[in-house]
Order: sequence, then C-alpha cells, then structure tokens
Amino acid sequence: MLLWQLDSCLIALHRARGESNATRMRYDISERAVFTDHQQPVADFQSALTFASNVSKMLWPRIKEPVARKRGLARAKRLRRLLQIRRRDGVIYRVPDIRNNFEHLDERIDVWSERTAEGVMGVHALTSDRGLMRVDKGDRWTRYNPDNDTFKMLNHKVDLAELERRLKHVRYASVGLYRAIQRHLSKLEAEGLA
Repeated sequence: MLLWQLDSCLIALHRARGESNATRMRYDISERAVFTDHQQPVADFQSALTFASNVSKMLWPRIKEPVARKRGLARAKRLRRLLQIRRRDGVIYRVPDIRNNFEHLDERIDVWSERTAEGVMGVHALTSDRGLMRVDKGDRWTRYNPDNDTFKMLNHKVDLAELERRLKHVRYASVGLYRAIQRHLSKLEAEGLA
C-alpha cells in the first residue's frame, strides 16, 4: 500500500509539472490565460499532495480516537523500523496541512467570505507571487510557482522538489524491503514451506 501511494504521488507530481509547463507555453503563444487550462495542473498537484499525505499518515498517524490511535502508532512505528526511518521527516509530515485546505475547502471559503466584503480569489495560479501583486495575500488560494517549484495554498507551502526527494528516499527503502520479502517467500516456496 505504501509503495502504491509513493508511486502514485511521484507520477502525479511529474504530470502536474508537465501540465503546468504546457499551460504556460499556451499562454506565451496566445497571451491570455484560460482558467480551464489551469484546472488540470492544480488537480494533479492536489492528487500528488493527497498521495503524499497518505504516506505521511502511514508513517506518522494523526489519529485522535484512543484505541485507533494506539493501533496506528504501533503500525507506524513498525513500518518506520522496517524502513529504517529514524526520525520524523518535517517535509513529509507537514503535507497533510496543505492537503487539508483542499479537503475542507468549504470551511476555508466560509472564513474568507466572512472577512472579505469584496475582492477576488487568486485560484489556480501558475505563477510566482509577483504575478499576483494585485491580489491581496489573504486572497491567494492555490498557486504553483514554477520558478522555485513550490505549491502554496492559503498560508501553507510545500517545496515540491524537496518533497519529491524525500519521498524517493522512502520509496527506495520500500522497494528494497519489498524485494527482500519476495526473495524470502520464494525461498520458502522452493523449500515447500509456503
């Protein structure tokens, strides 16, 4: 399950960056932005962040209910030990914070509408914050900055290159563990024990 989440995240990140580049190239030719062009890259970034969030929760659960929390913490501790993850990874650990903005978008809009009499939301921007100078900082919702490979949503930001690097490290350990298990099972099967 962990390996599938890691692979899905890395594929979605690659696809999102590619879609962002294609959208910006179309803009460079036509000199006008089309909102629907921005939807696919942002949807891909959202998918990548959801998969990364699942990885984070598998390794460092955030469960409140006591019985489930105890089980989750034990599972995560064992998984981290098997993968030889010795300390909490801050980049992976914080991914659920930005993903939660997507998950609870309705609540974020309610808060925004209570404090904003009039204004615009900067939604699905594929530019740096310099490109949004006319949009109030509190109104900048989803944006990908291709200059420094960061994704921001409201007041949360993730460095995608760093996230990708850290996830690849976990993936490498996961693949090694998977292969070791497969070798062990093959050996047992060959000996007629499986």
